[in-house]
Amino acid sequence: MYKHSDTSVFSRISRQPVVGHNPIVFVIDDDRSLLNSICAFFHSHDISTQGYQSGEDFLAAFIEPAQGCILCDYVLPGIDGLEVQKALLQKGVTTPFIFLSGNANVQMTVAAWKDGAVTLIEKPFRVNDLLTAVKAAFRCCQKTLTRKEAMRRFQKVQPTELTVLRYLVAGFINKQIARRMNVSERTVERRKNRLLEATNTNSILETIELARKAEMDLQLNPQT
Repeated sequence: MYKHSDTSVFSRISRQPVVGHNPIVFVIDDDRSLLNSICAFFHSHDISTQGYQSGEDFLAAFIEPAQGCILCDYVLPGIDGLEVQKALLQKGVTTPFIFLSGNANVQMTVAAWKDGAVTLIEKPFRVNDLLTAVKAAFRCCQKTLTRKEAMRRFQKVQPTELTVLRYLVAGFINKQIARRMNVSERTVERRKNRLLEATNTNSILETIELARKAEMDLQLNPQT
């Protein structure tokens, strides 16, 4: 377990809302010494932290960051880690969640994973395992951000335009698409141009890649 003798770290932990896009780790642990050590460790790796000694304090101050993760002890005074996780889920928070526990069991692990925890790390832990888990959570967060941004760029795309895209993915050419959709080839071309404009892409191939980042269903309806 990582140990650090500097008890002043806790007083330097920011409690202010997170601004910007730098990844941050929210650390929740009622053991002040361990909280200090974990935050000091991440600071040594140029990773920002915010520390809390109870789930209630954390929930009262939490503002979801653009990128980050939550590192939470399972056993806390007041509400426990699982209740913290559930409270965030009810608010629609998607920030990755990592549990710390000194007495993890199968039931605890299953409950945490069911509600979307990235991983559960048993105490005592190796700091490198902690760093690996946090970096994995950051990657997960980045993937979610990429998907959300891609989905946002499809908000103005009309259903008929999306149907044209699905035909293109399936290998159909304009003439075939026009026949199947009972429209003119000019209309198909217009819808393709509208796709590029709405998604701010420069080619249909780029639009298809964006749709895949958004994890959109590009399969044709058998009845289409």
